[in-house]
Amino acid sequence: MFRFSVTLLTLLWFGSALAAVQPELDIDGADAKLEENIRTYLNVEDRSCERNQGRQRLWFAELNTQLRNAAEALGYYRASFTPTVINNNKCWELTIDVIPGEQMKIAVLDIQLWRIADSEKLIDPEFDALLKNFPLHVGDPVNHANYEFVKSELLTLSAQRGYLNARFVKNELRIDIEKNQASITIVYEAGARAYFGDITLEIQNNFLDEDFVRRFIKFKKGDYFEAEKLIDLRRNLSNARYFNTMNVTAPTEQVVDQFIPVNIKLSPRARNNYSVGAGIATDTGVRGKLGYDRYWLNKQGHQFSSELLLSKVLSEINGVYKIPLEDPSDDIFNIKAGFQTQNTDTEEHQTYSLGVDWTNRRHDTLLVTRSISFQRETYIVADQEERNVDLLMPGINWTWSESLSSLYPKRGHYFSLDVRGAHEDFLSDVSFFEVRPNARIIRPLLAGRILGRLTLGAISIEDVNALPASIRFYAGGDSSVRGYAYQSLGPLNDEGEIIGGKNLATASLEYDWRFVETWGVAVFTDAGNAFNEELVDVKKSVGVGVRWYTVIAPVRLDIAFPYDDPSASDYRIHLSLGVDL
Repeated sequence: MFRFSVTLLTLLWFGSALAAVQPELDIDGADAKLEENIRTYLNVEDRSCERNQGRQRLWFAELNTQLRNAAEALGYYRASFTPTVINNNKCWELTIDVIPGEQMKIAVLDIQLWRIADSEKLIDPEFDALLKNFPLHVGDPVNHANYEFVKSELLTLSAQRGYLNARFVKNELRIDIEKNQASITIVYEAGARAYFGDITLEIQNNFLDEDFVRRFIKFKKGDYFEAEKLIDLRRNLSNARYFNTMNVTAPTEQVVDQFIPVNIKLSPRARNNYSVGAGIATDTGVRGKLGYDRYWLNKQGHQFSSELLLSKVLSEINGVYKIPLEDPSDDIFNIKAGFQTQNTDTEEHQTYSLGVDWTNRRHDTLLVTRSISFQRETYIVADQEERNVDLLMPGINWTWSESLSSLYPKRGHYFSLDVRGAHEDFLSDVSFFEVRPNARIIRPLLAGRILGRLTLGAISIEDVNALPASIRFYAGGDSSVRGYAYQSLGPLNDEGEIIGGKNLATASLEYDWRFVETWGVAVFTDAGNAFNEELVDVKKSVGVGVRWYTVIAPVRLDIAFPYDDPSASDYRIHLSLGVDL
C-alpha cells in the first residue's frame, strides 16, 4: 500500500523567498539510486524561490504522484514518504523521509523474437547477441528504464538491420502488488528483412573513374541491408582523402519490394594541399615541417605526398607514391624514397632509402604491411671510422590497435611486431635478422587512467660493430627512459663511449588525471636500456608531468629523476607532443 502524508510547518514559503537563493532537498532513508531518481523526478534545485503561490500549491499537490513514479520506476511499489516543507526566511527547503519497503523483483520473463509471429523464429546473430546482453533477468529488481531500454534496442537494431515492418505483438510489464513480484512479456515480430537496392553514384566533374570509386562499396544489390555498411562506406570515403563532401543515403521510404535504394553523391576536395608546421621537443630541439600532398594524380586515384622535417638533431625528406589496389580502402601499394640525417652525441649518419610496401587492413583492428627497401648509409659511431653500408631489407609489420577516442582515450591498446633482415648474398654488406615488439595499453583507474608501455628489440648478428647506426638500439629520451638524453643509453666501448646494442628493453608505467577539459597532471616511472648479451644495467627514473590536451595531440611537459645511478644528472626536463597510442 502506498501511503502519503504531509506536514506543513509554514505556508509563508509561497512567494516570500529570494530569487537568488536555491531551494534545497534533503532525502533520508533512500539508497543512492533511489535518492538520485527522486531528485531527477522532483528537480527541486531548478525551481525558483519566488513562484506564484497558486503554481507552488499545484506543484506540491503533484508531489504525491512524482514521488510514487520515482519509486516505482526502480521497483519500490510499497514505498511511503513523509515530506516536510520548511521556510528558512531565504528560500524553502523540502525534506523527505523515505521508507522504501521491499523492492519488487522480476518473477517471470518471457522474451520471444519472431520473424513471423507464432510460426517462424527470428534467426539473426545480431539479435542473439543483443538478447544475451539485455539488462533483464529473473530475480532482478524491477527497473522501468531497463524495460524501456530493451524495447528501444529491439526497434533500433531492427532499423539498422533492415526489418522495416518490425512491431511488438505484445509488450507487458505486469505488477502483482500482493505478491510483490512482476512478470515481463515481450513478443516481437521482425517481419521480412530488406535488401540493398540499386546503387546510384554521382561524382562531381567525374574527377575519378566510377569503376574505381565503386570499389569502395563493399555491398551489392541483393545483399541484406545493414546500416553499419553505410557507416563504413562513409568512413572509408573520408579516409581516402579524395572528397570534400560525401552524401550517402538509403531512403527507406523509397523501398520497393523490400529493396532499399542507395544514393551516393561525391564532390572533390582541393587537389593540392600545402602544410607548414613548427614545434619543439627535448629530443630534437626546435623543428620545422613542410608538407605537400597531391590528393589525386589520375582517375585511378593515385596519390603523392611528401614531407620535409628539419631540426638540429634529425632532419629528413620523404616522398610516397600511393597506388590503390583492388580494395582501395584496405589495400594500398606504396613506392617510397627518402633521405635522413641524424647527429647526436653518440652517432651520426646519413641514409638514402628506396623501397616499396603493400599495406593491407585485415579487419578494423589489424593492419599488415609487407615491405622491401634498399638503404645506403654512411655513419660514424663513437671513435669508429666513417663506414658505408648497403642493405636490401625485406620486412613485415603487424599492427593491432583499438581505442574509444583518439584525443583522450580511457581505454585502448596498440600492439605491433616488426620483423626485417638482410643477407650478404642479396645486395647487402651485412647479414642480420631483427624482431621488434611494441605494446601500449590504456585502462581507466579511479578518476584518471593508467598508461603502460613496453618496447623490446633483438637483432641476430655476430658483430654489432658491423651494424649501421640507424639499425642499432639505443635508449633514453622523451618516449624511452625519461631522465636521460635522447639515445644516451646503451652498450659502451673500451673508451666508455656509447655504441648502441643488439637488444633493447624499455618499459613505462604512468598515471594521469585530467582535472579540466584541456589540462591534466601525471606521475610516472620508466626503466630499461639497450644491451648486447644480458640486461644488467637497468636505468630507472620517476617523475611528474603536466599535460595540455590540444585538438592535435597531447603536449607533455615532464620532469624526470633518475635513481640508483650516480653518473646521471639530478633531473631532466622533457617536452614532447604525440598521441597516447
